[in-house]
Amino acid sequence: MSTHVCVCNRVTEDEIVSWIQRGVVTIDGLGEYCDAGTGCGDCQDMLEELIGDFQTDEVASRPAPEARGCALSDVIHGIRQGAWNDRKA
Repeated sequence: MSTHVCVCNRVTEDEIVSWIQRGVVTIDGLGEYCDAGTGCGDCQDMLEELIGDFQTDEVASRPAPEARGCALSDVIHGIRQGAWNDRKA
């Protein structure tokens, strides 16, 4: 089980590394794609460290994936925010 780096939004290290390896190599970008760093901000130093550790020349040259809008990312975002549990059955 991966450690939560962003406790506010329950984002794990594995998820953050996955986004970095797909070309999301800024704190703002990680916030947009997986909500990391958008709560209290205490994890932003760790996000910078992970970007430094996992960003390679190959990753840096890739375009970032398309921003949110796919149904899966919206569901994941809703689950993190507790909206999934609040839905009416």
